[in-house]
Amino acid sequence: PGSPRATRDGTPFFPGQRRSNMLDDVAVELEELLRDLRAGWRRFTAADRITFFASLSVLVGVLLPWTSDKAHPINLGITAGGVGHAALAVVAIALTVARGRRVDAGGARVSSRERAQRARRASVWHLLIGALSTALCAYLLVIYGLQRTAETGLEIRYGLYVTLAAGMGLSYGGFSRFWSRHHGER
Repeated sequence: PGSPRATRDGTPFFPGQRRSNMLDDVAVELEELLRDLRAGWRRFTAADRITFFASLSVLVGVLLPWTSDKAHPINLGITAGGVGHAALAVVAIALTVARGRRVDAGGARVSSRERAQRARRASVWHLLIGALSTALCAYLLVIYGLQRTAETGLEIRYGLYVTLAAGMGLSYGGFSRFWSRHHGER
């Protein structure tokens, strides 16, 4: 345990002094994310859980089929305009996880007043992100609906509706959290 080992070039190192590579850094970040999720989940209110679930549902929705036509039997949402939805969902998840943290990026403890202010701002962002996702889905539904003809054979699939419903859930979660904070509830 305390004896030095040799690296590829022959220079000795102690296990605690070795520099990490990118894969190690990614593994550490994923481990910290999962730890934050577990710790945050216990502190989440019902509105936070709705928001988190809706964000995951948006990500799932963009991986489902949104349309099909004669040339393409299946068009996944990610290739049919869902990249923006996926980005919005990732931001919403990051906001939800960050809201559950009790320390800031520098490691300093955050006061309960500051946490409440951050949660209120995050709730407004969730409301706006959900509204934007819902509006984008509604826009795409109108555009795809106008393109539906017998010649094109365009069919709107269930993934677009899942993404639409999840966007509305994201707005609801943000509004519910904002409203509960406005009235002094947890």
